[in-house]
Amino acid sequence: MALSVSDTGIPAAEQDRLFQRFFRASNATDAAIPGTGLGLVIVRTGVANHDGGTEGHSEEGRGTRSRPACRLPLADTGRAAGAT
Repeated sequence: MALSVSDTGIPAAEQDRLFQRFFRASNATDAAIPGTGLGLVIVRTGVANHDGGTEGHSEEGRGTRSRPACRLPLADTGRAAGAT
């Protein structure tokens, strides 16, 4: 399974804070774009809780792309069929 999260991009000087809780890029606050600064943090945490990882790349005016790699275990078919 693959996820992709995107936005309109953040300034280069702020990219090191991309996955910081409650971080809002200056261009988002200047443009009064609503948000809490939790989106990418929630994605990264959810993916990490399933043994995956995240990467982020941003270019102001072109967009931010976060491509989490998420590996989920397959269901135990024996348990799903009622076996013990």
